[in-house]
Amino acid sequence: MRADEFSMRLSRDCALAPGSHVLLALSGGADSTALLCLFLEAAQRYPLFVSCAHVEHGIRGKSSLDDCAFVHMLCEDKGVPLYTAHVDAPAYCREHGCGMEDAARRLRYAFLNETAEKIGADAIALAHHAGDQQETVLLHAMRGCDVKGLCAMRYRSGRLIRPLLDQTPMALREYLLSVGQAWREDESNTDTAYLRNRIRHA
Repeated sequence: MRADEFSMRLSRDCALAPGSHVLLALSGGADSTALLCLFLEAAQRYPLFVSCAHVEHGIRGKSSLDDCAFVHMLCEDKGVPLYTAHVDAPAYCREHGCGMEDAARRLRYAFLNETAEKIGADAIALAHHAGDQQETVLLHAMRGCDVKGLCAMRYRSGRLIRPLLDQTPMALREYLLSVGQAWREDESNTDTAYLRNRIRHA
């Protein structure tokens, strides 16, 4: 995706007005790193103010802390404000009787919304892509959702925007390679103990 195409997506599909303040959920993985680079490219012609938020979930030990360190260096290099949180998803999981994926998601979204309110962000940008879209629809179908529940994610839902919904994971990695930007790989993405990963790989 080129910067001009991305700018059009922000304006048309994400209904993001020029001059908006966007809080970007940055994990350090390829998808969110590509989203940050695209936002910074677009901001050269489509005025935006970008901040980032990163949540370390307390699940993967040193690897997770290394991701956090990478995100710090990336945002420092790009001159982007960064807000971080360290949470205990396993403890939340035990306390609330939910799965680890659900616990991490609840804690992450709580921090994103809290931070957006604190800094006055107009939108929260998420790096969901075409693969995530397919997995989401399949997950909803497996759980027996009604027709409304089967609806796919949208480019904009309230304050949440997802500018990459038409992009494949491979295309995002190719983009990062083309601009010489490194990223982190989350080894838990291959762990089929998680339902979404079983759908993704099997």
